[in-house]
Amino acid sequence: MKVAGSVALVTGANRGIGLAFIPELLKRGVKKVYAAARNPADLAEAIALDPARVVPVTLDVTRPEQCEAAAKMCADLTLLINNARHLALWHHGAGRTRRWITFARSWR
Repeated sequence: MKVAGSVALVTGANRGIGLAFIPELLKRGVKKVYAAARNPADLAEAIALDPARVVPVTLDVTRPEQCEAAAKMCADLTLLINNARHLALWHHGAGRTRRWITFARSWR
């Protein structure tokens, strides 16, 4: 998988594994990382890694209106790392993400 030049979205990016993905993606040459969390104030550590390439996204994957807003904001997305507690499925078309279309609880 080609990571260099990609535009990534990392859900649950405020701590743990989600946060750990961000420096690795930056090191591997992503163009941009959308760092998503329920509370954007919790993304300060992620943004500090590279304020020019890490973009905060307010996202609770259980709230359809936030998913729709995130899908519009991240229209240039090419790589999704779904680290959120819940599973969210994207509809892909024409080489880019169009919108979030469905939700399901992931196993715990």
